[in-house]
Amino acid sequence: MLATFTKQAALTCRMNPLVTFSAQHFAAQQRLMFGTPTPAQSNRYHRGLFHTQSHGQRRQRCFSMKYSLQTMKPNVHRKSLYSNVLGQAFKVYISTKARKCIIKAGSFDNYLINTSTKYFDSRFGMYLKSLVEMKRRNPKFEVPYIPGSASLPKSRTKQNWEYRHQPAIYMPVNVKLSDHSEFYLKTPQEMSRHEILDLERELKALDDPEALTKQEDQYLKTNEDGEVINTHPKFLELQR
Repeated sequence: MLATFTKQAALTCRMNPLVTFSAQHFAAQQRLMFGTPTPAQSNRYHRGLFHTQSHGQRRQRCFSMKYSLQTMKPNVHRKSLYSNVLGQAFKVYISTKARKCIIKAGSFDNYLINTSTKYFDSRFGMYLKSLVEMKRRNPKFEVPYIPGSASLPKSRTKQNWEYRHQPAIYMPVNVKLSDHSEFYLKTPQEMSRHEILDLERELKALDDPEALTKQEDQYLKTNEDGEVINTHPKFLELQR
């Protein structure tokens, strides 16, 4: 059942590129709409702008004049191209030939409209061309979701890579070698018993400050030298 729906959806998309189908992943939807069954042109060719620059073959001969076939692939990069008519940017695989033609045309929209279908034969490019022409004829036309234009959230692998490749920050030697542990926030498991006692006192002061001051005043006494001594049992145990 699923295979039948996929074949029907693929045929419908290729007959009418303005028809879209909801898929679990936007890249799968893009491959479904703009994919190709022929090995002469790859799926990436029809999902990008190569300007007729496709892969080819050449013969590499050795000393005995035997040859082996080598595949020559075009110089392709993934670039962000902005369309002023559609009002959004697209990350597209383009060849250097297509990039030169876009620069020569003056803008991405001019390249889509003015380029002949003889050199402009990718399915994704023809789909964008039809949208640009419809938007120019009718400014009120709402541009539908274009498969492949969405972006995925950052994965854990990508976040780890960005963390490892953070730019280095210069730090003086005297600051780098000094102890900054006093500025770190410690968990209760890392605190000493004196720090835990101070933490409990601060928490009680936040809950009921008046009761804490009265309770502490009961254990504060003055010795013969005039020094104030805390006679709280827990405080005396910690001093032992």
